[in-house]
Amino acid sequence: MKRATRTNLILIGVVAALGVAVYWQVHREVARFEPPLSALDPATIRQVRVACLQCVARRFERIDGHWMMREPFNLPADDAQVARLLSIATSPVRSRRAFASLNAERLASILRW
Repeated sequence: MKRATRTNLILIGVVAALGVAVYWQVHREVARFEPPLSALDPATIRQVRVACLQCVARRFERIDGHWMMREPFNLPADDAQVARLLSIATSPVRSRRAFASLNAERLASILRW
């Protein structure tokens, strides 16, 4: 066997081993995910409201398969962006914490920044 052939076979083996390691790591991480944030099906949601402390509340409504902003303006909305917003509900969760373990004062100070 020529030296170049042997080197190529070794490199192919190293690449294959790295590929298996990456696949195993991703599979292991996905298996550890908790259930999604909610059981809502984004395809069945017809209305979305977005509200926060320091912003104008927005309301979106699905009409004939397309999203429209109804509040504060009556305009067409970007379907892809609303779909991205709805994907938050079905996002996998890496870990959960018991409510009793959270410090409400610390969370409030973080949210005020």
